[in-house]
Formats: sequence, C-alpha cells, structure tokens
Amino acid sequence: MHLKKVELINSPFSPDYTRLVGEVSYDNRAYNSETYWFDIPKGYAHSSSTTGNPWLTCLLPLALTLGEPLRIDLPVDKVLFKNITKLIQIWKSWYPQLQAEPLEVNLSDTQTNSVAKTAAFFSGGVDAFFTLLKNNPSTNPEAQTTIDHLLIVWGFDIPLSNPAAFLRMKDRLNSAALKLNKKLIDIHTNIKTTQWNRADWGKLSHGSALASVALVLEKAYSKVLIASTGGYYDLSPWGSHVVTDPLLSTSALQIIHDGAEFNRIQKTQFISNFEIAQEALHVCYKHGSDENCSACTKCYRTMIMLDLCNSLKAFKTFNLKKYKTNKIGRILLSQPSDHFYMEQIKTLAREKKRHDILKGLKKSADYSKRRNRLLKLVSWQNKQRFIWRLSEPFKKIILLGAIHTQ
Repeated sequence: MHLKKVELINSPFSPDYTRLVGEVSYDNRAYNSETYWFDIPKGYAHSSSTTGNPWLTCLLPLALTLGEPLRIDLPVDKVLFKNITKLIQIWKSWYPQLQAEPLEVNLSDTQTNSVAKTAAFFSGGVDAFFTLLKNNPSTNPEAQTTIDHLLIVWGFDIPLSNPAAFLRMKDRLNSAALKLNKKLIDIHTNIKTTQWNRADWGKLSHGSALASVALVLEKAYSKVLIASTGGYYDLSPWGSHVVTDPLLSTSALQIIHDGAEFNRIQKTQFISNFEIAQEALHVCYKHGSDENCSACTKCYRTMIMLDLCNSLKAFKTFNLKKYKTNKIGRILLSQPSDHFYMEQIKTLAREKKRHDILKGLKKSADYSKRRNRLLKLVSWQNKQRFIWRLSEPFKKIILLGAIHTQ
C-alpha cells in the first residue's frame, strides 16, 4: 500500500467544508487505487493535518489485514511510530492471522502543540453520554477533565448514503451539546466505502478509525477522548481498547480511552436521570439509521437496564410499545460480549428483585444455546456444494421471532 498525493480541496458535498484527500494504491493488482477523504468544517481548515499521522493510523489495520507494506511519504511523528510498533505486537498476539509487513515512513522530530483544548467523540450512545456527563463540572462536581468540543462522524454508524438520518442525528446531538455549552463539530469520511472496510470494524479497526479522525484535526487539540466500550473488568480483544487506544497518540495529541473503570450498568445508571440523555440517546446500529429500532439485542439490552433504573419511560428515543419483559426470553445472545453484559444485568435485576426480568434472562440463555447450535449448522451448510442455497432460508426460519442483531 502506498499513500500518494495528499491535498486540501473544497468539498464537493458542501461549500462549508474542506476536504483532506489522499490517494491510496495497493500492491495487490486486483485492487484499484482509491481516494480516501475526510471533510471538516471550513472554519477548521487551518487545523487540518499536514503530516502522515492520520493516514498511518487509518491505513494500518488494512495493511495488516491485506498483508501489504505501508508506505507514507509525509512526515510521521516519532512517538506515534514507536507506539505503532507496540500496537502491531498487541494486535498480532490477539489475531495471529494478521500479517505485519514493513512500514516505510518519513519520521519527523517531536512536535509541540500550544493548543490546550480537549475534544471527545460523541455518538450519542451510553458510553459517549457517560464520558460527556462525567467530564462536565455542572453534571459531575468531581470532573477532572473538561471537554471543549464534541466530535461526531458521518460515515461510520450512519452511512454516507443516508444524509437525512445523519442530519437528524446531528440536530439532536447538537441540542444536547448546546445545553452543556459544548461545540459540536461534524467530520465526514468515506473510508468505510473503500477497501479499508475489509479490516474487521468491531475486533480491529474502529479505534484506529476514530483516532485518524482526531489526527486529521491534530493542530486543534491536545487531548481527544474515546469513550470506553469495555473496561478494566473485561480486557478481551476489541478494536477500541484501554490498552491500544493510547498507543494512537502522538507527541502533541494524546488519545485517551475514557471510562474504563466503570461497567455498562454503572454508566447507564449515571446517565439515566439526565434529560439531555433521555432526549437523544442512540444505541442502535442495525439499520444504519438515527433511530433506535427498539427490537434488536442492543436496544433491548439498553431498555432492560433503563427499566431496572426506573427511568425507561423518560427516554424518548425508544419505542416503548415494543418493550415487553415477556419478550426478553427471545433475545439471541450470539457474541461473548452479549453474555457478559447480560450477566451484569442479571446482578442488577437480583438487587432490584425483578423476578420477571430474571426469568426472561434465564429463558434467553437457554434459547440462545439452541439457536446458536442451529446457526452453526447453517454456517457449515453455507460452505457445502449443492445445498448452500438452502442456508439463507434456513437461517431466516431459525431467526424468526428472535430479538437479534444479525
């Protein structure tokens, strides 16, 4: 892989945005050269990166996935490069199938940054609202960090093909930001429409994707917070991780994995009584929309937690007509993280003496065992000659009536 021509141009999408664009070619001739771009508000064009830092951070997961060397001619911060060598070792220990090829970069001397502003990524989810409210003096008197700006990204959870959904989401999150006197900045990127999408988003690449957006604006901030997904209580490999996110820092910009000392129940309990969260919480990514479907595993899991906090009725972004505790038994737990979060919920349900929810969680565990066995059979069937065409109809039958994210 080779990052070639990089330039700053006017965005074709809007006269109010500037586009940082780079051409990427691949060693594998089966892949055509592609244009990667990041759109930032024109008022921040002077803060856009002139280095290879955001490109190294962005392209690294794909280079390891494709097993290609990565060549970047722009200067790369020495601290970032040293961190990246450690990051590759960690990723390789987690995912041995990754192929680490040489990194050919032009190292630069340590940079200085006189800017003292702090930003945080803000998706509108539980983790993001927790990071915002925990690091705000008016909502948490013990706050040790003050966030100046909130960053939202179009092209990650909501695809570029759905501009109306992104605008609705932006309006809701901007309203929340203004109530806390924060400035919301939206960045747009096409990286998930390129070969980059071959790198596993969940397990490997989304922390790097966020850090690359932060580094596109590396002249604007000294710290950028990424809200923790898991935490110290669960150090399983993941794309955004308390161990790996800080390794995406440069000498001038610190990437902070925030909130790892708290679990999802604690975060949900903390945000549950804040009106700004009640009006804008968005946890669903199933349909690439700004709405919570209120019928997938993640939506249901969140609604159960809010129910246990006695605050579900206050959350306006869920369709409460779809929530019934007698449906909990139909939740399909297909990932290890699903089981992990449900165990946390079970502990809280016992404390609250919610036997209806406990009964549903027990049914869900048993239901998931049976369905996951059948789904493994579907996966095998899909690889067999002659009968592979039957796998998709069979899968639909298995998932009929299930609350799932597949």
